[in-house]
Amino acid sequence: MQTPDPTTENSQQTGKTLASSNAHEEPGNCVIIPAMMNTVCYEQARVFGVRSIPVPEISDTEILLKGKIYLVVFIPGHEVVGTVAKIGKHVTGFSIGDRCVADPIVSVRCWELTLYTTDHIYHPTFSAVHVFNVIGEKHTYAILAQSVKNVYKITTLTDEQAALVEPMSCVLHGIDMLKCTAGVEVLVLGAGPAGLLFCQLLKLNGAIKVVLASNKGRKMEVSKQIDAADEYVEFDRDQPGSQWTDLKERYPDGFDIVIEATGSEEVLNKAIYHVRKGGTLLMYSLYTLDCTIKWPALYVFAMEIQVSSAVVDMRRVLKYLSGQIATVTAQSRCFSRTIAYLESGKIRTEGIVTDVYTIHQYQEAIDKLKSRDSCKVIVKPS
Repeated sequence: MQTPDPTTENSQQTGKTLASSNAHEEPGNCVIIPAMMNTVCYEQARVFGVRSIPVPEISDTEILLKGKIYLVVFIPGHEVVGTVAKIGKHVTGFSIGDRCVADPIVSVRCWELTLYTTDHIYHPTFSAVHVFNVIGEKHTYAILAQSVKNVYKITTLTDEQAALVEPMSCVLHGIDMLKCTAGVEVLVLGAGPAGLLFCQLLKLNGAIKVVLASNKGRKMEVSKQIDAADEYVEFDRDQPGSQWTDLKERYPDGFDIVIEATGSEEVLNKAIYHVRKGGTLLMYSLYTLDCTIKWPALYVFAMEIQVSSAVVDMRRVLKYLSGQIATVTAQSRCFSRTIAYLESGKIRTEGIVTDVYTIHQYQEAIDKLKSRDSCKVIVKPS
């Protein structure tokens, strides 16, 4: 399904010269925008390909981002990094060429957000699919409605660091929910990007000790390189029993906070027994629909354990009826603080992005993620 890139040598002939439309306009401040762009599109689950489609037009309340659209591999275009290519006349605060990140899930009504997509991708009746469906190559464009405050400027971040803004915003929301007090001891289960960000943010926000426990492998290597935690427990992927026992012996009273960030049913059901009396278990994963909690209710009651969850608000379930709220996320309240944290240099990110692919290597990117020999995999325009 791959097609030749129409935006190379003929872009001057097929494209349009567009400049900002009001106070943003400066002499020579224009961008050559081609008529077509190559994208990765999902037609249905597990069926995707590269196709050529028109660059979208924008309304007066939108901006057009050009360039680098990063992703969590299973949701193409989920973490968006780009530069402003065109600005609607009613949009203020942005200039052509501004480097930006975007919150891909915003609380809007379906008709308030016009993003490049096709109706049959992702969900046939959901008209505001945000940036989920498109990864473009070379000349890549996505329309983002500034009126809903989902676009944020960045200055010093690299593209790889900027690709971490969205996941770190979700983590920061989790920190907010924990209401972490000074001097707490924390166990983080899982050394993926979220786990590594949790460790560092907790060390900066009250935790006196952070223990990171995860399977041996590349993720744990990265965690040690960036000094994410205070202590590390490496599980044997096939026979982790002795490591769990050792962890319990070293910390018989448990931890004030335990964060489950693996998505594993087995780990989730073990995690509760490492929470100190009166402590908190934070469930921070997208579990499968058949994942079952097997804790005795009386144990949780007697131990006065608080069980919480965080990624997005509890109203995160999509409502597909036209005109109703499409989705409500928590990270939108955390983007500005996340950018400030990352640009301060207090959060170490080197090595978290372990693999970078082009859109024509999309299948390779998915295979790499499944291999577990990676921390964060991204796809970006070539």
